[in-house]
Amino acid sequence: MDEERAGPERAPAGRPGSRAQERIGRGIWRPRSPTARIAVAVTAVILVGVALVEFGAAQEPLEASQRSVVATDVGPGDPAPPTTAATPLPEPTTAVAEAPIRTVEESGGFRLTLKSSGSCTAEAPADWTLTTTARSNTADLADPTGALYAGYGIQAVNTALAGYASAYPAPLNDPALYSEDPATAAAAYARIVLSALGGSPDLADTGEPWQAIGAYQLREVASSTHRGVIFFHATGIPGDGVNYTYALPMYFAFTTSDRWEAQGNLVARVAASIRCSTQLQPPSDSLSPGDPTGGSTGDDPNGADAGYNPQLGTEYATDPTTGENYLVDPSTNWSDTGPAGPGYYVPKGGGDYQKLEPGRSD
Repeated sequence: MDEERAGPERAPAGRPGSRAQERIGRGIWRPRSPTARIAVAVTAVILVGVALVEFGAAQEPLEASQRSVVATDVGPGDPAPPTTAATPLPEPTTAVAEAPIRTVEESGGFRLTLKSSGSCTAEAPADWTLTTTARSNTADLADPTGALYAGYGIQAVNTALAGYASAYPAPLNDPALYSEDPATAAAAYARIVLSALGGSPDLADTGEPWQAIGAYQLREVASSTHRGVIFFHATGIPGDGVNYTYALPMYFAFTTSDRWEAQGNLVARVAASIRCSTQLQPPSDSLSPGDPTGGSTGDDPNGADAGYNPQLGTEYATDPTTGENYLVDPSTNWSDTGPAGPGYYVPKGGGDYQKLEPGRSD
């Protein structure tokens, strides 16, 4: 009794107290009577004995993470420590390749097919329609919605008719169609194209500088309904001096105003791919949409070998598994992520993606 009044037992000097004593010192729990202490000690001995019997009867050793935790330092006055349930091993995980943040066609890129009509050919998406005149001096390409348009035309300009324009029916009654200035005549034909598309012909320059592409000039224009570019022969091809003053080859690329930023450059490249065999145009005088120097401006993440066009900001890429060619814009179709690293991607089914290779397959 005197020992009980003396307070908690202390460990002999130089030896740390048991874990039970440490728990008592922290105020976790302390049996208050000798009977309780004996009951706790007997219970602990029974638990330890049962654990030893079960351990000896095991045919195979258990993994450390699957064994139940039992007390190994139980003394008089200690509570029976709880046992913990077996902890299952974590399931192995398989690394999932990072999906591209965009695919080519989802971000407006074009998968190209060869189109032909009359004596004209072009490369355009499969659902676009190519129509030509009987003489193949004009060609029109449009998507099913009519929002994207690429066209070509070559016209014999007789400047002597400018003073008689009012005698012609619309739209040929515009004196600008017979101008001595090829830029003025090309703009007049562009207004006719916009009217045929159901747009407003109030065409004007956007303020962007004109660019030279070989013998052609690139002019960016806009109306209240459309935006686009006109490629026209800067000087015109001299005529016979009697029936016409000069022949004027022209390429047109127009989209509705809301589509130009995303797809305008690609539509312009489709327009530049149009080739027509017609009497007025020398075979070697077609517009070449590639970089005249064969180099790159450095803005193309794929390098200089992908047919990058610095004026239009577009290039070609090909699917190595199918050989299909794509027309892409690095500023909108490039993905910084993907299962094979940054690049252009197309879906190949099953949630997987194919990275395109630079250039064309042909």
